[in-house]
Amino acid sequence: MMKYMFGEWRNHDTNQEKLQMVYLQFHSEESLSRRRRRRRRRIWKRKEEDGNIKDF
Repeated sequence: MMKYMFGEWRNHDTNQEKLQMVYLQFHSEESLSRRRRRRRRRIWKRKEEDGNIKDF
């Protein structure tokens, strides 16, 4: 049981590292802020059209 749990934990750890590497590869700080800004603008537009704060 403990061996299995430890194996699962190790696997999860490596997966997290992999995800972090992929994230850093494709989401530089510049592109991330640009994307966030674009999304916020779109949400505000939609909010004005619908008249509710569902998507915000």
